[in-house]
Amino acid sequence: GVDEEAKIAESCAAKFGYPIALAADSIVWALEKLNARNIAVIAPYPAALIEAGHHYLEARGVQVAALERVTTSTADTRSIYLTGIADARAALARLPKSGIDAILISGTGMPTLGAVDTHGLPPIISSNLCVAARALELAGKRDVLDGRGLEPMGWRTRLEEALGRG
Repeated sequence: GVDEEAKIAESCAAKFGYPIALAADSIVWALEKLNARNIAVIAPYPAALIEAGHHYLEARGVQVAALERVTTSTADTRSIYLTGIADARAALARLPKSGIDAILISGTGMPTLGAVDTHGLPPIISSNLCVAARALELAGKRDVLDGRGLEPMGWRTRLEEALGRG
């Protein structure tokens, strides 16, 4: 829950002497920067974890308007690492294209960058992007996440070049 998460972050920060960027909190931080309160979520987790994440987001003031679960081979969360870009692309294609402020692709072990085609879509963020952007801000870098979701810091250009489309 939200309160327990804050206690864990504070305890770790006190123990190690620097601020801690936790994934769930970093996601909400990014959604706030994007002014996104009504989102769609793609997640490769078992139903119980997805439900817990849904409750967490709502407790933090974020409405989950659409949800696409990426089915994995087992209920064991380690099977997330067996998912591929095609899984993320398929889930993204099933989401509504309007009526949402942002799309969150959750699941730090699921490949996401190659799946993202931002043309005609709301901003798209991922768990990993949010943690990286939050950690950079905590380290003194500002404005590393803007209203374009996965577009900041040259992600789109670098991805297009890596895929041979740039």
